[in-house]
Amino acid sequence: MATKLDQSTFNVIRKAYIKNPAFNRTALARQLHICDETVHKYVRECKVIESLYPKRLDDLNFRLPFPKYIKPLSDKYDDMMGLLPGLIAAAEVKRVTSPYLWEQYRKLRPDGYAFHQFEVHFLDWRRKNGSCPYVHRAVKSVSEMDRKILTSWKGSHDHQKWERALCILASADGRQAQQIADQLERSLKCVLNWMKNYNEKGIDGLIDAPHQTSPPVLAEIKLKQERLIALIHQSPHIYNINRTSWRQYDLAAIYEELYSHRISTSSVGELLKKAGYGFTKSRELLTSPDPEFREKLHKIKAILSELAPDERFFSVDEFGHFSVKIKGGWSYTRKKERKVVPQLQNSKGFLIITAALELSTNQITYFYSRKKNTEEMIKLLDVLLDQYQNCRKIYISWDKASWHISKELINRVDELNSEEHHRRHTIPFIELAPLPASAQFLNVIESVFSGLARSVIHNSDYESLEACKAAIDRYFKERNEHFKLHPKRAGKSIWGKELVKPVFDETNNCRTPVFKVQKRY
Repeated sequence: MATKLDQSTFNVIRKAYIKNPAFNRTALARQLHICDETVHKYVRECKVIESLYPKRLDDLNFRLPFPKYIKPLSDKYDDMMGLLPGLIAAAEVKRVTSPYLWEQYRKLRPDGYAFHQFEVHFLDWRRKNGSCPYVHRAVKSVSEMDRKILTSWKGSHDHQKWERALCILASADGRQAQQIADQLERSLKCVLNWMKNYNEKGIDGLIDAPHQTSPPVLAEIKLKQERLIALIHQSPHIYNINRTSWRQYDLAAIYEELYSHRISTSSVGELLKKAGYGFTKSRELLTSPDPEFREKLHKIKAILSELAPDERFFSVDEFGHFSVKIKGGWSYTRKKERKVVPQLQNSKGFLIITAALELSTNQITYFYSRKKNTEEMIKLLDVLLDQYQNCRKIYISWDKASWHISKELINRVDELNSEEHHRRHTIPFIELAPLPASAQFLNVIESVFSGLARSVIHNSDYESLEACKAAIDRYFKERNEHFKLHPKRAGKSIWGKELVKPVFDETNNCRTPVFKVQKRY
């Protein structure tokens, strides 16, 4: 019984036939370990290839499409090849199949090929000529206006418009549908639909109608969203999940358990995203736990709103201490390069700046201190009283550090405000307006300190403590001069490096919670 051979074994028989058509079949069968009948079968196929396709005999990859129906070529073959192009062009059906084309062929040649022999020759002709087996719905015509629109679509970045414009224009120029489909890497059915839509509706037929979700589906989506939102507003512990926050996996599992309806984790994420929910990390905000926060804040705002020309309001704080050594920070650098700051350095000294910012004139009064204590606060009071001795009253606002509210300091303020002291000295009265507890973000001078750090501290490498002081002195001097000349432009010039405009506002966050490079101690 003849067996079906693989291509390599058949090629051995084929090479033997090409070399000598009268070769010993029995000897080759023994060599290949197959029966004689199998060799004879494949020799017959070689003979048919030689008779029908003499030029393809040496092509070892070529096989007969339907060997059992192949008959020797005759005059009918040449006649059929001459009729095929006309039959295809004259077809009036949506698709030209082999049976349809054979029927048209037999009408012209009743004594022509039978169907199976016709189909073999037709498929071979199509393979050789690269022609489409179907007659497409060719675009009938394209108006000048439509051609302009389609040409603009071809030049656009919209891929959908580009491929549809190319399809219609190529079809109008006579290209076949299969060739267009191959070029666009689209199915033939898709290309034929574009042509049909254009023939029926014009340009509008090439524009997809917007997708509309049916009302029942919308109602179901809304119900799922409401149920999921209700779940995330509850604690996972309620449903025996040992977590403090929800995961999509947990939400999907609990949803199915509660509502007997399965929902995927991706659907959970998509529904919550459409409802405006997403995973976010909580932020740490500076808040004040002071129970009298509103009262103290209202007092400060009331003082500022009624501040007289002969009154001054000071925001007081200390900056530092900080060491004078190589500092890092943000700066322009080449890509893939990074500045390196040694972790272990010898300090050239340290500084503490005790300062007061007068809010109405944006003037800084400061000096360098060795410590943060009551003595330094009393020293600052004496400096301010001497500098602003022509004022009637000054207001001092600072945070609740221990040395800002010490008994010694309060007693000194009372002494300076006494009638006896005012009879002997011409100085303004002092009124304290303390900030709420843990409300450094309301202390306006913190904004100035941030600008100072970014301007002359970060990215610095001063040779000595004196060099650092000189840079700080210059910074404050230029700042004070600037605001004397431009009082209305406070915070809008180079002092824009300060976090916020140096004005008192409860919405301000004047202090950087932690400097990225420069730590405050």
